[in-house]
Amino acid sequence: MTDEKAMTVRKESALDVYGEGDDIKKLASRIRLCLPGGERLNDGQALSLAQIAVAYNLNPFNGEVWYIPGSGTMVGIKGLRKAARSQSPYWSEHVLLTQQERADLGIPDDRPIIAYLGLLADYQGTPHLLRAAHHLRERGTPFHLLVMGFPSVEHYRRMARGLGVEDCVTFTGKVPYEEAPAHLALGDIAVAPKLSTTEGAGKILNYMAMELPTVAFDTPISREYLGALGTYAAPVGDAEALARALAGLLEMPQGERQDLGRRLRQRASRDFSWEESGDRLLDIYRTVINKWSMARPSACGGPWGDA
Repeated sequence: MTDEKAMTVRKESALDVYGEGDDIKKLASRIRLCLPGGERLNDGQALSLAQIAVAYNLNPFNGEVWYIPGSGTMVGIKGLRKAARSQSPYWSEHVLLTQQERADLGIPDDRPIIAYLGLLADYQGTPHLLRAAHHLRERGTPFHLLVMGFPSVEHYRRMARGLGVEDCVTFTGKVPYEEAPAHLALGDIAVAPKLSTTEGAGKILNYMAMELPTVAFDTPISREYLGALGTYAAPVGDAEALARALAGLLEMPQGERQDLGRRLRQRASRDFSWEESGDRLLDIYRTVINKWSMARPSACGGPWGDA
C-alpha cells in the first residue's frame, strides 16, 4: 500500500466510507456463495471480509485477503505482494558503516573479508568454519572472517583462540536484522557452512541479495539456491575442503568475483523474490482448495469472481 493510500484510509475509516452499502452486501453474498469455505462464514464475517476487500482493493477470491474464524480478516501473501511492489527492491539501498564503525569492529583494510551471518551452533557448521580459518592461515591465504550472530559467542571465541585464529576473526554478536545489509556489505565473499542436507538456508538468499559470491557445503538445499553460481565444498563437514573452496574465491580476480556477485543477485531477484515465492505458495493453495471444493461457476460471475 502506498503512503498516500494508507493516509487516506487512516483519515476515513473503511466502515465510514463503505458502511454496509449495496456493493458491500453483494460482495458479502458472493463470498458466502462462491468462496471455497465461504458457506461456513456467518453474515457478519462475510461482511467484514467484503469491507476490507473493497477498502484496500484486495480480491478475496484469489488469496489476497482471507477471513479465518477465530483470527479475523487476514491479508494473504498475494495481498502483501501488492504492497511489496511499491517498495524498493530487497536490500538494494542501505547505509554503509562508517570507517570508524568498521575500525571499532576490528575489520582490517588490507585483507579480503569473509562474511557469515546467522546462528552460531555446531549444526550450523560454526566449528568447521573456524577450523577452515585455521587451514586458510596455514596455507598463507590473506583473509579476515566476520562472524555475525549468536548465541555462544564466548564459546566460539575461545575455540578461535585455541585454533590460533583469534586475531583474524571478528565476532559481532547479535546484529539487528535491519542492520544486516550494512554489515554484509563489508564482505568480499560469504560462507554458509550448515551441515544439514534438508533444512533451509535462508542466509544464502541474503548473501545473494548483497551480491556476495558464496561458499557452501555441497547439499541439495545449497544447490537449489545457488545453482551453477555457487562455490561448493565436499564432502559435507570437511573443514579442509571448506578452506579450499574459500581460498578459490578469495584468489579469484576481483572483477570476476564482482561479476559473479551480480549474477547471484539477479538469480535471487528472478527465482526467489517475494512475488515468485508467493506464486508458488498460491499454486499449492489453489491445488488443495480445488481438490476439496465444489465449483459453482454459474453463481460466481462478475469482477469479484475471477480466481
